[in-house]
Amino acid sequence: MEFRNKLISLNYFKSQLKQASRRDTIAYLRTETLDRLKEGRGSKDFIAYINDFAVASGGFSITKDYAFLGGGAVNPKYRKQGVYRTLLSHRMDIISEMNLPAVIHCLKKTSAPICLRLGFEKVCEIFSFEAR
Repeated sequence: MEFRNKLISLNYFKSQLKQASRRDTIAYLRTETLDRLKEGRGSKDFIAYINDFAVASGGFSITKDYAFLGGGAVNPKYRKQGVYRTLLSHRMDIISEMNLPAVIHCLKKTSAPICLRLGFEKVCEIFSFEAR
């Protein structure tokens, strides 16, 4: 399995921030995002490939106190083959080098069982609702 960084340019972040609707939000996000990028913080996204076919993705965002893992997804044809676990392990190796604790938001039926087996601790439940 091969991992490739998803590179996002500074100009992309600037254009996204300009689209925010409230001035205070724009100012905060612009400052926070640019500071993170200058300090080597921010977010990293990865795509896992098998034989040049993208099979999974996942990333993390870095704050001064912790790394937040999110966006882990695996193509259904490649599930139950260790792809998610490998992608999570790859991200955790990078986070460990930064000496930061990791926080992850898991779904009960998909990633939560894997994360608990790998040593993550459940600290709360988050309930979310979607409009239909």
